Amino acid sequence: MRDDSFTYFICLTGSMFISAVKKTGGFFKRTVFRSVKKVFIMIYGVLKSVVMYIVRKIKAGVTDISRLFSEMKSVKKRRKAGENISYTDCFTALKKKHGALLRYVGNCAVVAVVIIAMLTALLNADMLCFALKVTVNGETAGYITDESVYLSAKARADERMSYADEKAGDGEYKVAVVPVTYLSSESVIYSALLKASPSEASDGCGVFIDGKFICVSPSQNEAKGVFDRILNDKNQKNPGYTYSFNEDVVFEYGLYPDSDDIKMTADELYKYLTTPVTQDETYTCAEGDTYENAAAKSGITLEELMKLNPSADDEEDPSEGEILVVKRGECPVTFTAKRVNVYTVSVPFETVNINSTSLYNGSSLVLKDGSQGVDQVTEMISYDEDGEEIGKDEISRFTVKEAVAKRVAIGTKIPSVLKYTKSFGGVFLWPAPQNCFRLSSGYGYRSGRLHAGIDIISSDGGSCRGRPIVAAAAGYVVAAQYHYSWGNYVKIDHGNGIMTLYAHALDNSFKVSVGDYVVAGQQLSSIGTTGNSTGYHLHFEVWINGTRVDPLPYVYSESVQVVK
Repeated sequence: MRDDSFTYFICLTGSMFISAVKKTGGFFKRTVFRSVKKVFIMIYGVLKSVVMYIVRKIKAGVTDISRLFSEMKSVKKRRKAGENISYTDCFTALKKKHGALLRYVGNCAVVAVVIIAMLTALLNADMLCFALKVTVNGETAGYITDESVYLSAKARADERMSYADEKAGDGEYKVAVVPVTYLSSESVIYSALLKASPSEASDGCGVFIDGKFICVSPSQNEAKGVFDRILNDKNQKNPGYTYSFNEDVVFEYGLYPDSDDIKMTADELYKYLTTPVTQDETYTCAEGDTYENAAAKSGITLEELMKLNPSADDEEDPSEGEILVVKRGECPVTFTAKRVNVYTVSVPFETVNINSTSLYNGSSLVLKDGSQGVDQVTEMISYDEDGEEIGKDEISRFTVKEAVAKRVAIGTKIPSVLKYTKSFGGVFLWPAPQNCFRLSSGYGYRSGRLHAGIDIISSDGGSCRGRPIVAAAAGYVVAAQYHYSWGNYVKIDHGNGIMTLYAHALDNSFKVSVGDYVVAGQQLSSIGTTGNSTGYHLHFEVWINGTRVDPLPYVYSESVQVVK
């Protein structure tokens, strides 16, 4: 029920709204629209009447003009026929006869001219603009778009005249409409204000150092020539060096106050630039002074003091009353000296490793020796006025000799395990070959000393001399060298704190080097009797976390014979 009421309410509201819109539209149609229609009909009627009137007048004017031209042709024919008729008499007669026509034509011409002028103005309206007409001393200086242009030009002109403690002239401005092409730059207004200064301004070349006005020279060439002369003097005194100014030197040609106080000849400018504008600062030594405390009192280092006073001897103390220079007088310009330095440098060669399957893992072979290359380097070194190096820039570098890479073959071949090596149930392989299963000495105390390994000899009564010593397990070789007691020995790190040692090997029998990775059963060396040994045998040890333990549990075999 509530939903039906709501729907009814919405429909009623919509119906009322539509009815109101229709009534409002009807009202406007009956009143406003009808009134507007009547106005347009009236305007149309007036315009139609005017147009018809103009058309009638044009038709009548065309007819009269045709008659006028006909009469003028008739007069021309009569003159050719010999009648003495002047053009003035003809015009007077035509004026009396066709005065209204001539006035009509004249009025039409005026209207045409006005229309053409208006069209021209409309077509060129975008080329016109509002501007400020600037006048200086009653004469037009130019047109500008903004007051700030005049103020900027005025400030520049006042600054220029201030070099002679004077001010530039003043200008006035008012609004005007001018073509865009009439607009003037700030420089035009600036020049007009300078020319209107109380004192005269004339053309010259201003010299500025780091933005500071120095003087006016007659020409830029003359002013620049002075600076070039100073640099040439420095270059001639110090051949091999090229000098440049540290300061920013600018030459600006234009109008300047016509005052002798700010003008300099070339010689005057040269003297000004090469003469210190400040005097040397000095320190007078007192009794008991040293060069070191004189420097400290002056706020400089001892090295700086000695450089400023080359005749001083720092190994002796200064005398009382001795005058030391602690700061040089400053000239308007300072210099940086540059020198080109050419030298060669060695270029190290690269080492290129090439994997080789023909070499065993851990071994290597130099295929080609490397050689260093040579580069020629050109650099620019900068110095301050005291000759101290302040910078170094590399200019160029080219190769004189190419470096040759060293080529090394790196073994990747994994050695095969000796087939006759046996495992007896321990964690390690037996470190000696067949027929070497007998122990001449086991782990324990012997003659009051600990024998920390086992000694392996031949089990068939023969000799083990020269037979292979093999790795009991895989690992990295950490020692392969001679020991006074072990003789030639190899030590292997198997990880997890476990190491094995193989002693008394033959001379020159090492098959591995420190850092090599070996696999179980790989030959390390050959059985010998080097070091503290009385016969050919293998002394074998097992290390657990740095402590030597009995090796037998790790290589246990019931067939191992222990000599009592």
